[in-house]
Amino acid sequence: MLLPDVQPNQGTRLEGRTPRSRRTSRIRSGIGIAVLFACSVAAAQPRVTIVGGADATGHSFDWTVDHDHSSPMVSIEFPNHRADLFIAPFEWSGTAKDVDANGRDRGVSVGEANGAGGWIYRGTPARFQMRISPYAGLLGVRPGPGAVRIRFADGLEIEISAEVPVRESWLARQTPLVGAVLVILIVVIRRVRGRNRRSAGGEVAKQVETAK
Repeated sequence: MLLPDVQPNQGTRLEGRTPRSRRTSRIRSGIGIAVLFACSVAAAQPRVTIVGGADATGHSFDWTVDHDHSSPMVSIEFPNHRADLFIAPFEWSGTAKDVDANGRDRGVSVGEANGAGGWIYRGTPARFQMRISPYAGLLGVRPGPGAVRIRFADGLEIEISAEVPVRESWLARQTPLVGAVLVILIVVIRRVRGRNRRSAGGEVAKQVETAK
């Protein structure tokens, strides 16, 4: 019986992954998963645009809101300060509040659809308007960026930045008062100096008359 030829062992080398290569592979896999997750979130996030803001006076605000979400928009909240009127589209109700739900001096204007007939579907721009008190300038109100909250019929809520009436900082609100105080001080100082000069002139005149 002939036995098959047996090749001598050539020292075949089995290559495996080193710990470093395994760590690199895991890192790359993690990065890939994170990228895919970010892309899916970005794809699911609807596009919402808010065009507009304050007019030249700063007392009236006008916005046009549009979106491309498959679900219709059913409510919107604009932050405000000292708004006395909020106008929403047809079949919507609009309310301007000077305080938030916690009673803080952070007003909000709320617009809500009165029913399915008022839902705003994608590709249908909607107009919202707000009026600020004529004394808003004295109350420290100015146009500035704020987060507008939008809710859709499927329960999705998003926030987008827009120009809204905001409250100025404490220092900015005190600037007119500080200016008025400085003007009063300047007037008082000038009057006091004038009186002192007149008094000094009278004393000198008396001394001259006495010397004669």
